[in-house]
Amino acid sequence: MATVLCVNDARYPTDLLHFALAREGLEVITAHGERDVRRVLQAARIDLVLLDADPPDSHGVRFLVWLRAISRAPVIVLSTDTAEERVLAAFQQGAEDYVARPCSLHVLAA
Repeated sequence: MATVLCVNDARYPTDLLHFALAREGLEVITAHGERDVRRVLQAARIDLVLLDADPPDSHGVRFLVWLRAISRAPVIVLSTDTAEERVLAAFQQGAEDYVARPCSLHVLAA
């Protein structure tokens, strides 16, 4: 079973992601902020990170740079911000994909 780490500062969207991904047979771990993410990465093998573009304790691109320094897990950035410079910055810092919200949870799970 693949393990997905959801990093998000808003409780409600994280709960929806958790439910949708778990229904698809994925193990889902939720983390909030750098300290929490570091703890999870040390304790579990993570196959994919779903990263809110504005996670707690940081800003999206800076957080992605920090995350890339400690983990090679693939990262999909989720954001309501579709500005080209924001999307390009995420890809330049190592994101595998950038998904605009709102999005279909079924499509995201696939």
